[in-house]
Amino acid sequence: MFARVSRLEGLAPDRVTEMTQQFEEVQLDLLADKDGFEGVMVLVDRAGGQALGITLWSDEATLEATEGEGAQIRADAAVTGGSDEAPSAERYEVVLQLRRRWAKS
Repeated sequence: MFARVSRLEGLAPDRVTEMTQQFEEVQLDLLADKDGFEGVMVLVDRAGGQALGITLWSDEATLEATEGEGAQIRADAAVTGGSDEAPSAERYEVVLQLRRRWAKS
């Protein structure tokens, strides 16, 4: 399994909810429909104006095949979140994972 960790900084604290709602209502279905999509987590630090999005992919080829869409999703999220900073992304191989429950919070 592979993960893309997207980082957004410089977010307006009062726009974080709008940003996460847009992701959930618009972009999440686009990701979920992709072959090889295994899951997503979004973490936010409202006061610090930061967010991390972690998407999980079944293999490296699938991760690479979604790079363009991932970049667009990050750019859209930054605009909606009121950031003028360029989002970034890093790729990792997942070597250990433990889940008790995987559900929408």
